Amino acid sequence: MFYTHILFGALLFLVAGNYIHLSLLQWAVIPLAAILPDIDTENSFISKRLPLIPFLFSGVKHRTLTHSLIGLAVATWLAFGVGYFTQHIEITLPFFIGYASHILADMLNDAGVALFYPEKKRYRLLRIRTGSVSEMWFFFSVLGGIIAILLSV
Repeated sequence: MFYTHILFGALLFLVAGNYIHLSLLQWAVIPLAAILPDIDTENSFISKRLPLIPFLFSGVKHRTLTHSLIGLAVATWLAFGVGYFTQHIEITLPFFIGYASHILADMLNDAGVALFYPEKKRYRLLRIRTGSVSEMWFFFSVLGGIIAILLSV
């Protein structure tokens, strides 16, 4: 679910945030980057709000290109370009962490991801099913981690 991806991205960046100062803009980039890999499916949160997106990715199977190291590199390079031209280069790191957190979270899913696309092999770390009780446990564990970090600041 998209909210799990957003929280997981925020948790990873909070961990990184213990070492760097984060601006409001950087925090705003995290949720966008954390849900962006799912632009390859028309049922995703982002695709439902931007109807042209599923058309652009109609030939891409879910959890392949946009969930790969190539997809991460290209998307981060584009974020760097946007940051460079808008004079907000500081968005690159939170974008990278948010996008990578999505791929990592999907590797916890039973479907896995084609991490080395175009190689078809899917990589997974766990077998948590989307929408399952296990995902809810993961969601609340991540939420607990965020709360613990925020309370320790």
